[in-house]
Amino acid sequence: MHLVTVYRTIDLLKKQGLIDELDLLHLRGDRHYYESHGPRDHIHVACLRCGKVREFESRLYEQLKEQIARDFDMKVTVSRTEVGGYCGACLTADPSLHGSEVLCESDFGG
Repeated sequence: MHLVTVYRTIDLLKKQGLIDELDLLHLRGDRHYYESHGPRDHIHVACLRCGKVREFESRLYEQLKEQIARDFDMKVTVSRTEVGGYCGACLTADPSLHGSEVLCESDFGG
């Protein structure tokens, strides 16, 4: 299979709404991640040191979207939330990370 076929298939899947293309916290420069749509929206939790990404689902996140829909009189159809920090393994490997300051999206070029 040629790489062009892979890229065309990815584009087709995105256009059909079957997958999302993500650039999580710009962790790896121009590298993008792809995921299929699940039954519930979730928050991506990424380690800024090792790049490990996990998904977090919560009823509180669903309630937040419901409140946004009410407060702004809109139907929420897309939500993307990312949280970055240091995972337990990285904190153990480098204890100096415990004192790291909180960064905003603008610190990542967003």
